[in-house]
Amino acid sequence: MRWDDWRGHPWLSFARQPGGFLLHFHGMADFWIDSRGGVIRYWTKKTPQETFRHLLLDQVLPLVMNLRGGEALHAALVSLPAGTFAVCGPSGSGKSTLAASFFAAGHRLLADDCALLRTSDRGVEVAPLYPGLRIAEDTLKHLFGGARGRRVAHYSEKRRVHVQTLHGASGCRRLKRIYVLADSKDRRALCTPWVVPLAQGEALIELVRSAFRLDIEDPRMLSRQFSKLADVVSAVPVRRLLFPHDFEMLSLVQEAIRA
Repeated sequence: MRWDDWRGHPWLSFARQPGGFLLHFHGMADFWIDSRGGVIRYWTKKTPQETFRHLLLDQVLPLVMNLRGGEALHAALVSLPAGTFAVCGPSGSGKSTLAASFFAAGHRLLADDCALLRTSDRGVEVAPLYPGLRIAEDTLKHLFGGARGRRVAHYSEKRRVHVQTLHGASGCRRLKRIYVLADSKDRRALCTPWVVPLAQGEALIELVRSAFRLDIEDPRMLSRQFSKLADVVSAVPVRRLLFPHDFEMLSLVQEAIRA
């Protein structure tokens, strides 16, 4: 399996090896994970420390969680008095910006990139892989008045907001809603936020798109993941959320989600 960057260049390649898996981040670092997900070894190519940290936290560890039998979504998590919701969507769709806007308004931000799922007697519960916030400089300027924190990676303009500033971002919480953001090209003509319910079949497809998976040829893992995500969409309402790519609209989006 191979992931390409926005230019179509190879960015991450996966290889199955005896006893484990190799993740090759082209030109930056290699990570070897044993087959049980208990050992991670790495080799860097003079990669800056912040880039290595980003690769480990935001790319490798979610895949390790999948290997160890857990399910993780590429999603932001926000906790409101009425409940906790997740926001999924493709890169650049505005997950972190939306989550940051709730955080700036004083709400609890659990995570901006990875949500761990589990089912219990209480329903579907979520927890952050780690509490964090990574946003672009224009978002920082609009929501917080200026840049703060270090750059996420040498190849990215995003900055990492210090986790100490997050409002009590910890623990496992019941998941009340999942919102799926549309690609930016699908919302250019919008002038107001739209929240549209998704049928369970369509919702399942969206969650599969947002799930982390290390070995796409492992039938047991694929079956397990499909079954768990099917349980999620049968227990948690999933909505498609569309809104204009405009900072001035964020307050209206927040009102729509609260409603």
